[in-house]
This record gives sequence, C-alpha cells and structure tokens, in this order.
Amino acid sequence: MKSTYTTALIIGLFLLASARVGAQKVTEGVYLPEAIASAQEYRSEGKYLEALELLEHTGTWDSLFGAALVERVLNLLELKRYSDALDEAREKHRLEPQSPNSYELLAVVHSRSERLDSALGSVEKGLRKFPYNQHLQLKKAIYLD
Repeated sequence: MKSTYTTALIIGLFLLASARVGAQKVTEGVYLPEAIASAQEYRSEGKYLEALELLEHTGTWDSLFGAALVERVLNLLELKRYSDALDEAREKHRLEPQSPNSYELLAVVHSRSERLDSALGSVEKGLRKFPYNQHLQLKKAIYLD
C-alpha cells in the first residue's frame, strides 16, 4: 500500500513538472525563456523582425507571456509600428492590471509615438494605483519637463 502511494505521488509530481515545462514550450522545441533571451539578443543586434518571429507563437498559456509581450512591444517600437506596439501594450495591461510595469509600458509606447499627453495620462493612472512607484514618478517628471 505504501509503495502504491509513493508511486502515485511520483507519477503526480512528474505530470505536474511536465505540464509546467510544456506550458513554456513555444514551437518546435524552443522554450519561452530561451526565446525571450534570443529575442533580446536579436533586438540588440537590430534584428527586430527575427526577434518578433521568435515570439510569434506565445500565448496566455505561457507563464512568461507578459515578458514576451514587453519584448514584442520593444521590437515593434524599433520598427516604428506604433499601432501594433500599442495593441500589445494594451494586452499586457489587460492581463496584468495590477502591475505598475503595464502602465509604464503604455506610457513608453505613447511617448515614442509622440503622444505625450497620453503618455502622461498612463503614468498618472498608474500613480493613482501605485503612488510610490519610482519608475512612474520618474516618467512623470520627464514628461512634465
């Protein structure tokens, strides 16, 4: 009886670990943490389309989807695809409304697309929820300057 319980426990832990790893699988053996790191490297080399391609198949089932969205936004901004970048930033905010980073990301997109009033609005909304967030305070000072 004890060995049956132990076997069931081991199988359960194995299935749980497999599900966790499977949740981060993107496509064809590429895992999201590696894809994000590679996308960051591509971005630093100016290979924005390649970076976006790496992250193309991510989804909300991935535990690092928010990080992948940020990387997608940064690459879209470099390509001056502001509308697409804003859509991705809004998706991150929709998924993580309790994250001050989502407000900051929206502000960055608005700022890069030369909509400083909207950038300041995003920062002020974030500061209403997170009044002591230093990143948002700094962005506000920059946008008011």
